[in-house]
Amino acid sequence: MDTVEAPCAVPQARFDPRGLVELDETVPRIAEIDGERASFDAHQLTTRQINLELRRLLYEERVHDVVVRNPGARHSLGVGILTRAKITFEGSLGYFGCGMIDGP
Repeated sequence: MDTVEAPCAVPQARFDPRGLVELDETVPRIAEIDGERASFDAHQLTTRQINLELRRLLYEERVHDVVVRNPGARHSLGVGILTRAKITFEGSLGYFGCGMIDGP
């Protein structure tokens, strides 16, 4: 099946000809890590990329305190986290933020 990419300098979700989103599993790796603390700016990221970066920091980097700046009122951020952590969203958070969690 052919794919069509949205023309834009900022990475955007890719859509197939039916208009369905193709999920991108690429972790952004943009966070600034300082010991057990980390922060990153989510302004240019999709919901999936924000959640992938959060999971990388919490599970791979073993960070326990994460600040997400500029979440842009996106829905379903910080969901499914199953480890002890402090997650702070600096900015508007959409619906279902930090849902289905056991830890934060």
